[in-house]
Amino acid sequence: MNQSFHLVVAVAGNEPIVYQVTGDSMSIGRKPENDIQILVDQISSRHAQLVRTGSGYELVDPGSAATEPASAGNRSRMAASC
Repeated sequence: MNQSFHLVVAVAGNEPIVYQVTGDSMSIGRKPENDIQILVDQISSRHAQLVRTGSGYELVDPGSAATEPASAGNRSRMAASC
């Protein structure tokens, strides 16, 4: 069976955006060269990486310099549902 994976990005004050997750990895950040670009001050230029695992995807922090970590439950946070 072929599974479909999605990332839902919800930023306070905006409608959530759903991205289809494909490939072995996808970069997430503010810069346009990321696979998923999120234009929010709390998101660093290269904020996170979605990496394929045996059972889905894992959200990995590449050592970003974000001022507010996503896991702290701040106004802008990311949650992966894979």
